[in-house]
Amino acid sequence: MDSFETHGEASFPYTAAVSGQYTAHPYGVGGTVSHVSNPVVVHVIHVVATKTVTPACARRGEFVTYTIVICNESDLPIHQVKIIDQDTAEWFEIPDIRLDGRSVPEGDLKKGIFIGTLPPGGRSVVTFDALARESVPPTLISAAEVSYEYEGEIGRSEGSVLSNPAELVIIRPGVHIWKTADREVLTADDHPVRYHLRVENTGNVPLANVVVTDTLPPQMEYLPGSTQIDNGSSAHIDPMNGIFLGTLEIEQTVEIQFYARVKGSPK
Repeated sequence: MDSFETHGEASFPYTAAVSGQYTAHPYGVGGTVSHVSNPVVVHVIHVVATKTVTPACARRGEFVTYTIVICNESDLPIHQVKIIDQDTAEWFEIPDIRLDGRSVPEGDLKKGIFIGTLPPGGRSVVTFDALARESVPPTLISAAEVSYEYEGEIGRSEGSVLSNPAELVIIRPGVHIWKTADREVLTADDHPVRYHLRVENTGNVPLANVVVTDTLPPQMEYLPGSTQIDNGSSAHIDPMNGIFLGTLEIEQTVEIQFYARVKGSPK
């Protein structure tokens, strides 16, 4: 019997390998046999887009800065790379767009900012300052889209990826107060008049240190101990000196009532 033969090819990238042991009875001959396949390369296309906004909260009339970072984490170059950000373009005035630090005079986020080719490991950054239009919603969540092409064995193909959604809150503080009285005319012989105040946080952020003050006609005076807040007695709170409500959450409403009488009227 011929002596056994062992195939001991070295292992190379992108190859598969197999090995096994054998024993030939009754001759007591044994050994190991192995083989390495041909290399097969499978290219991975992995494009990552990240979108951020600074600051994440702003008042109307204040600029914010958006940054979109595109990274080609593929092992092939990508071509015809373009960034489209229609939502941001719709809600903001954008006076200047910068690509890798250079101004893009004719840049249009609706049509797309053309980047060109990114090699494997390549990175490009688009930044722009944005001023919210009057109609911008209180919370804007927007993502950018990156489109690209790549070459494979079957030719050129197209691909796209969305960035993470970037969230921006447009701060619109607001508060409203309504005042009513249970009578329009009062004499010294009448019972005290009841005033009713309704306070509401009409903005999209909580309010702190909320204070309500009220004034009375010079012929009238506050009836001590008559103030009530949300039907709870608050005997020592004079509305003319200020009623401290503290924190008022978004859409929270507080009801206040108190009595006043004509000066010099019977106690």
